[in-house]
Amino acid sequence: MLNPFLKYYKEKLKINPSQKVLLAVSGGIDSMVMLYLFRAANIPIAVAHVNFKLRKNESEGDALFVKQTCEKASIPFYTTQFETQKIATDRKQSIQLVARDLRYEWLEKIRVENQFDFIATAHHLNDSIETAIYNFTKGTGIRGLTGIPPIRNQIIRPLLFASKDTIEKYSASFEIQFREDASNTNDKYARNLIRHQVIPTLQELNPALENTARKNFDKLNEVSILFEERIAQIKNEVMTSFANGDVEFDLAKIKKHTAQKTILYECISPFGFNEDQVIQMLKTTDTKSGRQFLTVSHRAVLNRDKLIVTTIPSTNNRLAEVILHSPNEKLDLGDGVIYVETTSVIPTKFEKHLAYLDLGKLDFPLKFRRWQAGDNFQPFGMNGQQQKLKDFFVNNKFSLLEKEKVWILESAGTICWIVGHRVDHRVCVQPQTTEILVLHYTFI
Repeated sequence: MLNPFLKYYKEKLKINPSQKVLLAVSGGIDSMVMLYLFRAANIPIAVAHVNFKLRKNESEGDALFVKQTCEKASIPFYTTQFETQKIATDRKQSIQLVARDLRYEWLEKIRVENQFDFIATAHHLNDSIETAIYNFTKGTGIRGLTGIPPIRNQIIRPLLFASKDTIEKYSASFEIQFREDASNTNDKYARNLIRHQVIPTLQELNPALENTARKNFDKLNEVSILFEERIAQIKNEVMTSFANGDVEFDLAKIKKHTAQKTILYECISPFGFNEDQVIQMLKTTDTKSGRQFLTVSHRAVLNRDKLIVTTIPSTNNRLAEVILHSPNEKLDLGDGVIYVETTSVIPTKFEKHLAYLDLGKLDFPLKFRRWQAGDNFQPFGMNGQQQKLKDFFVNNKFSLLEKEKVWILESAGTICWIVGHRVDHRVCVQPQTTEILVLHYTFI
């Protein structure tokens, strides 16, 4: 088994045997065989053990066994323990999920602090088969059918080439000591149920199940690579990123593809959106523009044939009102900056991000605020006609997000400027204006 291990390590994982590896060792047969192989290969290692305190004296015995094994072999040893049951209860999560998260967080901490190149876990081929079956049963895409990845970030799985039977035979041949985990026989856990009930049935259909699965994983991984490459191409075609962090997806372009649901899911799932939300997004027609979909951290808003994804701001960071006390100031609006100065030169060119106001018609302090229902103003260029802001937004095709983010400049109750968009007729610069307030809006 040592030669296949070294071949897999160098050719599949593509890791230099001189790089330092932190081994996650539970004391069970798989991790003890992994430890034995690393030592036989003269790869520089240390061992890390987590006591989840779920099996009372047995958990303590596992920790002591791994510690003594390392002491005898002069292997650096790290250990920690967690009140896993209590943490799972507090978090309202399953014990298995909490244990996994605690384990990997701690392993990564030890790796970084002690400058190890990788963390190795003892997952083997049968674990990969169980994972694929579990994912298929619960629902998954192509990624969930490829088994356990051999390497992800700094985590490696150097035993994925070996079946459970191979590991057991190797352990017996070299009389490798290990600890039995009684919980592995309990079928109340989904993976144990698959291991003890489903896999044997599949092996009756195909006695060479492990070899078949290994070949299938290789094929599916290649398919997954092609899938990722094509998704990346389509994302470039349908996605626009903005400087403020917002992302816009062109639904019209997405809907031209046969696999539109898969494409949209791949585009927005990184923001936390699920498959049910994707289905609703694609079903919603243009007449329902403005419909929102939420995750814990993001919001997606439909704006005609576009889907705009934005980060949900903290209520503590979202300013509702900013006061300008006098000319010649600089104001931080949170999502932009207003530079203020005065001049006597009447402009000949106007730009949306610049406002030129008749200083004599303004009453300080001025107020920057968010728009409110019922707001109205007299847009410059409409000869003093009144217009509701709601209608102004509709006519200029503002999305819901743009309406929420827009700032309004107010002087003594009169709207003077829709920041970055339109000045009010009542305060605009006239030929007789002698002093001009210049406001320059710069978006962050």
